Formats: sequence, structure tokens, C-alpha cells
Amino acid sequence: MNASDELRVPLVKAHVDSGVCRFGCYISAYLIDGKVRFEIDSECPNVKKFNDALGDVEPFSALKMPYCENKVFEIAGEILSHATCPLPIAVIKCVEVASGLALARNVLIEFSL
Repeated sequence: MNASDELRVPLVKAHVDSGVCRFGCYISAYLIDGKVRFEIDSECPNVKKFNDALGDVEPFSALKMPYCENKVFEIAGEILSHATCPLPIAVIKCVEVASGLALARNVLIEFSL
């Protein structure tokens, strides 16, 4: 971020409880010149690498289907070590909300054992 960007307030903030690994993530998303920029805080070293590799995201590239052609999933597949890490979906949801393509609404997977 440059000096002028540091003054911006995140449009979207989200917390991800990733489950068994216990490496939670705090996501801040900023809309800058039509692209979404992320700051993702986590104790997971792979999440830190993912954040660095992600760069600024154009909203429609984050929503692209099929999954194998989606920038967020491509980067996640190269860096994250667990297929069920919820971070890529959380990032895409933040892109939708920050760019005005969706309303903010929680997503939940709840197990009944």
C-alpha cells in the first residue's frame, strides 16, 4: 500500500474460523480503482504467502468459472496446503461485497454429529 491507500478504511472486514487447524484469518478488503486489495492476517504461513501472491483482484476474475480458471482458486491451489481451507471462498465473498456485486451475509457450514 502506498501512503494515500493507508488512509482508506476497509469496505469489508471478515473473520474466518478455519476449523481444526485453528489458524483463524482476519480479512480486510479495500476497493481501489475498481480492484479489491486485501490484507489478510493469520498465524498460518501459507495464508501469508497467499495474501502476498493475491495482489489486487479484479472482481470478475474472482467470480470466473470454472474453478480451474479462477484466479483466487489458482493461487490457493498453488500455495494453500489443505483442500478444505475456507479462505478462498471467504476472499471471493469479500470481493463480491466490496465491489457491490453482493450483500454481506454470513456463510456457515455446521456439522451435526
